[in-house]
Amino acid sequence: MQRLRAALLVLAAVLGLYLSVPDAGLGAVWTAARQASGAALAGAALLLAGIIGARIVRFHLLLAEVRPSWRDQLTASGIGYFALQLLPFRLGELVRPHLLAEAGVPWGRSLGAIAVERLMDLAALLVLVLLANLVPLPGVLVVADVDVLSAARTVVGTAVAMGVVALITAVAVGPTALVRLEALPFAGRPVARLLGHARTGLLATSASAGGAAAALTAWVWASNTAIVALLLSGFPDLPTGLAPAVLTTSATTAGILAVPTPGMVGSFEAFATAALSVWPDASQGSAAAMALTWHGLTLALHAVLGATLLAVRGLSLGAIVRASRASRGTP
Repeated sequence: MQRLRAALLVLAAVLGLYLSVPDAGLGAVWTAARQASGAALAGAALLLAGIIGARIVRFHLLLAEVRPSWRDQLTASGIGYFALQLLPFRLGELVRPHLLAEAGVPWGRSLGAIAVERLMDLAALLVLVLLANLVPLPGVLVVADVDVLSAARTVVGTAVAMGVVALITAVAVGPTALVRLEALPFAGRPVARLLGHARTGLLATSASAGGAAAALTAWVWASNTAIVALLLSGFPDLPTGLAPAVLTTSATTAGILAVPTPGMVGSFEAFATAALSVWPDASQGSAAAMALTWHGLTLALHAVLGATLLAVRGLSLGAIVRASRASRGTP
């Protein structure tokens, strides 16, 4: 079953890459890439480095009173983000809790902080999707007969609402009700434990730390949009301004969440180029070159950080991933 799932994911990645290739072929992509602005690429790389740093600080804040040393936090986050870029279904999320557990941070508290972190990101994505529905667009983004923005608004909005309600309920009702939830069949136990750890973390987080984490989330997503705007301005014959940057950022992010291929390969490029195809005058070659550059920069910076930390600490990513998956049931 696992081999079949892996084969289907690889097939989806290959299909996504195929769909992102313009009618004029790879030559058009190469021509557009050669004309890209070096200043735009450098600016995007700097913004992306800032995003990685902001995410590390945000996670540190959400761990509240169980925060590790900055050295351990950097190691766990840098290697964890690298694993996230490589593994499908967000399996890389298990790496940070595993490495932090070795530094003395309870496994469950790391998972609770990650749950709150993901809820913040989903809320920011929802804001971006709603903004994309408000800015003037030349057409509707449709993939496989699905209105992407409408579907993303519904799915992400529902996920955010459910997450907020779950956290508020967990904080309000206390541990007694969580014990009862744990007794429910199927997912009762893991959900109750995750909510319990998230509740503990939220109650231990000061208002200033929580506000700072929310502000960092807003900065991260604004920077993501700014990266897209910079890259669009750096390639020939692509639309520029707020509307294409917001649509491309929101559609690509929603797409890679919906189709979690290994390394986000294929789904990233397919949804980014599909978003830019809404503008009829957009160059297909430039759109594909921009998508590949955006994804390539993301992978490269995370790979450099992760590989450097692995080398400095004398660790193996494969061994860490296997150990984290083996211990994922630990509370």
